[in-house]
Amino acid sequence: MSIADTDSKESHIVITDIDLNPIRLDNNPAHFDGFLAEVAEFCERTGHFLPLVEHGVAIRGHRTIIDSATAVPFFLGGVAGAQTYSADNPCPPTEQRLADHNAAMTAAKSPTIAGLTKVPTSMDSSFVVNKYVISGEDLSFGNSIAACFVNADYANRIRTEHGMGGRAMISRIRYLGFEADDAQKALVLRRFTKFAEAPVGVNLDATSFEM
Repeated sequence: MSIADTDSKESHIVITDIDLNPIRLDNNPAHFDGFLAEVAEFCERTGHFLPLVEHGVAIRGHRTIIDSATAVPFFLGGVAGAQTYSADNPCPPTEQRLADHNAAMTAAKSPTIAGLTKVPTSMDSSFVVNKYVISGEDLSFGNSIAACFVNADYANRIRTEHGMGGRAMISRIRYLGFEADDAQKALVLRRFTKFAEAPVGVNLDATSFEM
């Protein structure tokens, strides 16, 4: 079976909460921090998109698909001082990762590293350079995030203006959440307070709390 064969998948994976309910999101940016926490928890709990967000790679069978040969030493932990990434802070494309790393090393007056032009011969059976597979994985991640939005047009505007991939979407959504104004935050607080103070519709007893 070829790598292309193993890459076929549904257009998006449904992102769910811990109770397996699909996560839904309106376009109030005051909700976005909580939403991103849910996405990160989903990735860590299920393993979906975890290689992408942690290292910018995709796993296909026994092979690791990478967008650049330079990803190899980062993935194997062979780069001193390399930044770690997660679903909260996804790994950028490898060339950007290299540039960011070298900028940080220069600022710290530490040695920089050069990119690789090809995968080391001893590892060419384990790593395959195919930037299109990585783009597809990132696009699938973006599709999954976009599907959480109740307002599809709003999600599409974010993607059109800032990138279709999930990593770019997370970056933009995080920025929008940081920019949420007081009125938007107050709306979230009022909704939460209304929910928390709503009367309980069942009889509460010791048996109820044991369920």
